[in-house]
Amino acid sequence: MRERFSFPLRLHDLEAFRHPADWHGLHHVRRHDGEVMAGNGYVAIRVARGMWLDSDHEAASAEFLGRWGKLPWKRFETLSDDWRGMDTVTLKLFAKGMIHFWLQGKPAPTPIWRVNETLLVRLSLLQLISRLPRCDCYTGPQSVGEHLYFRFSGGIGIIPADRRLTMASGEIFPANRDMWSGERYKRRPQPIGVESHLKNWPPADTSEI
Repeated sequence: MRERFSFPLRLHDLEAFRHPADWHGLHHVRRHDGEVMAGNGYVAIRVARGMWLDSDHEAASAEFLGRWGKLPWKRFETLSDDWRGMDTVTLKLFAKGMIHFWLQGKPAPTPIWRVNETLLVRLSLLQLISRLPRCDCYTGPQSVGEHLYFRFSGGIGIIPADRRLTMASGEIFPANRDMWSGERYKRRPQPIGVESHLKNWPPADTSEI
């Protein structure tokens, strides 16, 4: 059964994003420069706001930060405003039930889905990040082999590209393309109920009827 993570995130919510083996370098959540960092080698999140104290997490070591710094976190500063909410695809993601990412210490068997036309991602990871509060995925133009960037209330995250994934059995967030030229264009927000809401406003004056 799918359970959303709260906002702000709670201390035990972070367990879903760390490696389960206590010998692994990413087993423990760490803090640095006002943020909490959790990852497991397949997904990583940075959280600026959560329901915990600084004393709940040890400071990140130089070794941890060196590994953490291999992910292109500065890329977030250059991303365009092309984002789409995971809430819009929730029913599709969980249509056949929930898949827990770990199974006996290894990634569980899971379908592979295509995101934004070029990114191949495990469905179990898409389900996991969709549970984050108000999670959005970046859907601007990307090349094959790029990472999946996502943001949520209180933080940001990356699902690194995995070259071992080759075929997809599902898809979310296909690019919007012009029907004639085939070129991508930005998704335009549609007004919701404006016309129907104002159609009978103001109400008719019935004082003299």
